[in-house]
Amino acid sequence: MEPIYNLFLYFVGDTCAEVGYVVHTFEGTDEEAGKLLHACLEEDLVSATRLRLKQSFTHERLIAGHRMGNGHHLFDEVFELTGAGPQPMMLVTEVEHGRPRVNYQSGTGPLDMKDVDEKLGAFGVMDDWLAKYTTNHGIDLPQLIHDDYFLAIKATFNARLYVSSMKLLLSCIDSLSYIEFGDVQGNFSRWLDGYADLTKLGITSEELWEMRNGIVHMTNVHSRRVRRGTVRRISFGVNAPEAGLWSAPDGIFFFNFHGLIKVVGDAIVRWLSAHAGDVEWFATFISRYDETVSDSRVAVSGVLRPTTPADSCP
Repeated sequence: MEPIYNLFLYFVGDTCAEVGYVVHTFEGTDEEAGKLLHACLEEDLVSATRLRLKQSFTHERLIAGHRMGNGHHLFDEVFELTGAGPQPMMLVTEVEHGRPRVNYQSGTGPLDMKDVDEKLGAFGVMDDWLAKYTTNHGIDLPQLIHDDYFLAIKATFNARLYVSSMKLLLSCIDSLSYIEFGDVQGNFSRWLDGYADLTKLGITSEELWEMRNGIVHMTNVHSRRVRRGTVRRISFGVNAPEAGLWSAPDGIFFFNFHGLIKVVGDAIVRWLSAHAGDVEWFATFISRYDETVSDSRVAVSGVLRPTTPADSCP
């Protein structure tokens, strides 16, 4: 005989702060135990003992936990309270407004996103970046970021499409800043100040942010603050000095583009190293990285068709 658990995660909006549980004593196979828990779900939902968690969690954090295969650790308090063994049999159900909300069922191992897409009827098939970049040594985040960002940055740079390449590099910093801090004001400069050594180039994160605002939005270097004269106008050149700035007669200060690519690459190494082994940071990374789009992660539909003129540019 062993204890098996019907667990209920009570969500208010996007947050779960309470877990309900009913413990059954059962002897039989895992399949039989699962059938029993399903059969008792409605009754157990009514009679479940509720436990307020010391630490609430969001739905995104739960999904990230499922992606890593350890989502159930978010409510380990239940198992500690009831004296469960190291691998308790459980059925976990999300609850909102007193009713179960279920659109997919899985085991407690890492979430199989291909299976999720198939069962939920997603259009096309897309590689799961987390599975693709998982190796015997862990998750290869440097290679992931290289493939998703720097392949295109280097391709456009080497093709002498320097403005396009710079836009991609600045967008990369935008993405990494969002992953680190979320959608908050100042995250671009905050990420650079924390991990990048811009002194080599003779510029500041504030100046680069204003250049970014001009280039990304208007393809010029005249942001509003630059026009008002509160921030120095900077731009970039491929023939500018490797260190420091080159001043043009019109008052624009140029830094070396290739130097910035190297500075950002070094910053990424520092950023990832600073969070090595931090499970909570990695859960946040997964949640926010799942929102990104990339040339290396495209959905392939089940119907293949020949390339048409609409698929290419003249």
